[in-house]
Amino acid sequence: MTSPATLGTSRTRGAAIAAPVAVFAIALAARLVDLHHTPYVDELNHVMAAHSLLANHTLQLDPGGEPYTRARLFTYIIAALFRVFGESLAVARIPAAIAGAALVTALFVWVRSVGGRAAAWIASLLFCFQPQSLYLSQLARFYTIQTLCFFVGAAMIYRVVTDSALPRARAYALWGGALLLFLLALHFQVITIVGIGSVLAWAIGAWGYSHLAPASDSGRRRTQILTATAAVVLLLAVALLAVHYGAFSRQLAMFTYVDDWAAANRNNVRYYHDLFLDQYATIWTLYPLLIVLALNRNARATIFSLVPFVIAFVAHSLAAWKAERYLFSVMPMFFAVAGLGIAEGARLARPAVSGALESIFGGAIPARARSIGVSLVFAVIAAFALIGNGAFSYAIKMLRTSDA
Repeated sequence: MTSPATLGTSRTRGAAIAAPVAVFAIALAARLVDLHHTPYVDELNHVMAAHSLLANHTLQLDPGGEPYTRARLFTYIIAALFRVFGESLAVARIPAAIAGAALVTALFVWVRSVGGRAAAWIASLLFCFQPQSLYLSQLARFYTIQTLCFFVGAAMIYRVVTDSALPRARAYALWGGALLLFLLALHFQVITIVGIGSVLAWAIGAWGYSHLAPASDSGRRRTQILTATAAVVLLLAVALLAVHYGAFSRQLAMFTYVDDWAAANRNNVRYYHDLFLDQYATIWTLYPLLIVLALNRNARATIFSLVPFVIAFVAHSLAAWKAERYLFSVMPMFFAVAGLGIAEGARLARPAVSGALESIFGGAIPARARSIGVSLVFAVIAAFALIGNGAFSYAIKMLRTSDA
């Protein structure tokens, strides 16, 4: 006979699994809407290369032409699906759609582990219906797979750095998994190096901070800080010398290069700032406040999310070639902070809303009615905020209108 304790544990475990499954189902359903839409020109590179792979065992886009080798693993995946399901644009878009839904789910699972269910639902739903997230999940391109690899790898590193009780063998396995996922992300998109470098910089800083001598041992603490400062200065000096003598010239050329058709925003450092204002006016203008609230909820998770997002935001704002998709790999981090901050803000504001209702109704409102009233007030606030952000109306249009 099953004991009550065992039954309760089973129900808890079932509920913990049911939520991510529900998130995945919602995200996948949204990404399957109008999956047969008009192709974007870049998609055809993988589609034609996959067709050539099946027909001629080459990756050529046209007879006698050069093979299309960019993100060739993605082309092989599409070719495998073509062999099983037949050749069509909708079939070619299946990997991006599934990876996009899995990415939303991965964000939910990670935010829930560091900030609770409310923060996880807020972050994942905002990201689920971000227009760019929907768009890239419906293209026969590799961006959602790239971002999924990067984000899961980053989450693995977060676990290793923050879980001091983790067995050594498990830690090595997580480091190995993160390395493999980072290499895959780089295979799909080389600019992932910005996010990877940022995560590794956070890991080094977090590890160093955790091993800092206690405040009571001021002499040792001062020595550690001076040593770390000297090391940073030395690394910067070496990097500057390397750049001066021609190192990283190819990378710097990529940073300053842009095709003529995309040159209009070469010096527009406000490009991504304006993009966020257009799509997420409420969240973006209140983002500093959301950061403070998120820090109050979970400081380590917030800093972990902020470091890659801020570094990528600054780096791509300064780079010559700009496109919304270049920031996509760090957008889960952006929404993680938003989810943590909004959930914490709602928690702190709940007593004030409850007090306001008591004042309006003279303190005679029953407890259940007050709870329902608080929920309704938050629902109105959320609806008003959504209507005030361009991303909401854009997402609705994308789900209702073909080729929106």
